[in-house]
Amino acid sequence: MRTHCLLLLSLALVLWAGPTWAATYEVGPGKQYATLEALRTDTARPAWADGDVIQLYADDASLTAAFNFGANTVSLLSGDGGAHVLTPAAGAATRLVFDSATAGTAFTLGAGLTATGFQAANGNGGAIHARGAVTANSATFAANSATAGSGGAIYAGDEVTANGATFAANSAGNYSLGGAIRAVDEVTANSATFAANSTGNYGDGGAISAGGGV
Repeated sequence: MRTHCLLLLSLALVLWAGPTWAATYEVGPGKQYATLEALRTDTARPAWADGDVIQLYADDASLTAAFNFGANTVSLLSGDGGAHVLTPAAGAATRLVFDSATAGTAFTLGAGLTATGFQAANGNGGAIHARGAVTANSATFAANSATAGSGGAIYAGDEVTANGATFAANSAGNYSLGGAIRAVDEVTANSATFAANSTGNYGDGGAISAGGGV
């Protein structure tokens, strides 16, 4: 009987994987991952989990495709508190973050980080496309584009919080909404700077378009 109970307990432990714990990934020279692309493409890494944090310690120009965090809340932060610039790899037309049709990503880009040169050739959100909320307090978005969609820098299916952030020269396509930000819910952007953001022909909201108001 004792052996039978132990076998059942062992089987239960195998079938129950338990909760997936949040992880912190350090990216930069001499860190856990040398580049963001190395982190994104690591097939041995555990699946993304709610609360995961990516800490960036240097400028990065490695991404050939966007991160897809699934239905999780993930933060990309400056690991050393310094200012770091994120750009796609040379010749790559990609977003920084793309939330798939069935997911619900909530994403934070940390203070001091700049996302520039990201592009959505089709669809919304030039740098960030998230079906959840996006937070980018004191971050910078420059020269990102959604050439055939809304939200030249950010598209969020929920709210956007970007207090103290800077948005410059981001652009969205014709008939689009929000040259810099398109949020289905509200946008909070106190003390934020917007300069030379635009939509294409017949677009609306050169800087911000918010379904829930600003």
